[in-house]
Amino acid sequence: MIEKIIWWLRSLTLYRFLFSGIKERYVARNFFKYGKEALRRCDKALRDNNIQYWLDFGTLLGAIRENDFIKHDNDIDIGILHADYSKNIELAMEKEGFKKIRQFEINNGKDGLEQAYSYKGVNIDFFYYLSDEKKIWTHIFDTLPNETFHSTVKKRGGLIPIRVEHKSQPLKNFTFQKISTFVPLNSENYLKEYYNNWRVPTKDWIPERDSPAVKILNNEFGTFTTFQVPFFKFKKTIKH
Repeated sequence: MIEKIIWWLRSLTLYRFLFSGIKERYVARNFFKYGKEALRRCDKALRDNNIQYWLDFGTLLGAIRENDFIKHDNDIDIGILHADYSKNIELAMEKEGFKKIRQFEINNGKDGLEQAYSYKGVNIDFFYYLSDEKKIWTHIFDTLPNETFHSTVKKRGGLIPIRVEHKSQPLKNFTFQKISTFVPLNSENYLKEYYNNWRVPTKDWIPERDSPAVKILNNEFGTFTTFQVPFFKFKKTIKH
């Protein structure tokens, strides 16, 4: 019996290893093929509804530092003011061929909201920023160590929200991948607030450990809803 259990565990580990590699290749291939098209369609959906957005997180980093998508970054990050959110955004994205695949919330979206959409296997994350006169802030959502989203919710009662804060600043037009987009007016300062030494690529960069702009909200609880099972793997370790 023990030998069967050991064999099963080894088989499961091998399966996860092989399947993980397949998923990563699938995501990378689709992003290379459809990433620009996804950004172009996203831009159209938001412009058609007079939503001013900006390139954010890894997408902004790639645009400013490399004038390209970061090679190992296989999704697109978009910032939007929380005050601009409405169901019209979801309808406009659906019209452009996107499907909403998941949503993270704090207090039913009033105190924190993130959405993810998929287009031909390319994921676009919308980070909705709350604001006051001096700053804007959004949230990313984390799990307990070595836990999944589901097991974290079961054990903790919700995901761990991590607040990301920036100084308020206006936006400017920025042509990226031959697409007219928006970025923060002083993008270098914006990137420094989050990544600190953003000009130098760093391996194994973890926001809650390495970013000066984040604050872990241990007394808050995030919820998430999955609308379909996406063909990709969540990762907590980030390269930039």
